[in-house]
Amino acid sequence: MFVNLRRITVSALAALGLLLVGCSTSAQQARTAQELEVREAIVGYQIASWDLRADVYFLEIESKNPQQDFLDRFKDIPRLVKGENASKMKKDVAGYHIEDRRTKKRGVLFDQGPMVWKDDSTIDVADGYDCATLCAGSGIYHLKQFDGRWKVQRFEIRLMS
Repeated sequence: MFVNLRRITVSALAALGLLLVGCSTSAQQARTAQELEVREAIVGYQIASWDLRADVYFLEIESKNPQQDFLDRFKDIPRLVKGENASKMKKDVAGYHIEDRRTKKRGVLFDQGPMVWKDDSTIDVADGYDCATLCAGSGIYHLKQFDGRWKVQRFEIRLMS
């Protein structure tokens, strides 16, 4: 009898463990999807709000090149959006500027940093940009979720040149 009870207990614990792993995976996938929506909202805000006279916007996420499916989210906007690996730092008389490796068009490189969740609908994201010797900055984007969509509430400048 104790052997059967032991088998039932072990089986129940194994099933509970699988259930918890499945829930954890679903929760992580939902959080990852939200994080991509947050990052997309920031890029939209940057393109609409910043007057950096750039022909191309280059993106990094936590100093890494973003996945192509993330970059594809911006294919319908009037500016080109590419990964950081499509850019290069080009020396010039003033020091340097950021340009497209292939087209040589001037660009700006945005590097979104880690996210800090304040609660389920409020998040802060560190960000920096670089476009030339005297064209760089960093700060914090403050976002809030309204009706299922993330919106930048404000950008808090920390450093600007």
